[in-house]
Amino acid sequence: CYNGIDPVLTVVGDPTARGTPSPYPYGNNAVAVGVQVTNTVSSPADETNDVRYASVGWQVTTNGILMSGNSSTQAVFTMPATNAVLTFFWTNEYRLTVSTGLHGTASVGASGWYTNGTQVQVSATADVNYVFSLWTGDVPTADRRSNPLTVTMNQARSIVAQFGSATGETKTWTGNGNWTSTTNWASPV
Repeated sequence: CYNGIDPVLTVVGDPTARGTPSPYPYGNNAVAVGVQVTNTVSSPADETNDVRYASVGWQVTTNGILMSGNSSTQAVFTMPATNAVLTFFWTNEYRLTVSTGLHGTASVGASGWYTNGTQVQVSATADVNYVFSLWTGDVPTADRRSNPLTVTMNQARSIVAQFGSATGETKTWTGNGNWTSTTNWASPV
């Protein structure tokens, strides 16, 4: 039963508050009963060089019971006669950067932002008289020679396709000690 005091709309983020909801910010907001609430959050938000956060939906509850919700960044509902909680849900996204060394191409079109856990497949194609050698950068060691390569976007990744001569090349010993270390060998200029 409505007692004439405006109920409180509490806006929260899950797992944390990201972006800037408008016109009702995070926290407690008095909203008159029956008002058509349209509250929007900017997404993506809180972007750094390689990580950002995306809103994946919202829900409104009253007394712990789901009243409304969907997967958009704009919450639209009618304010009930009781206090309500509007929750914006967030997930992290990571940047993938794909590039190539000399003598080939890679699926650089795959570069971009991906939701946490997304699997992305990239491939490399060598120029004539060259072969794919390996991936360098943020690639699990066991997968460095996989082509195509599937990476799970559970972190920001920068990967580079490397290529070598199909006919072999001369290397010159320049070091001491471990002959299997690439730092002890120089390619011809």
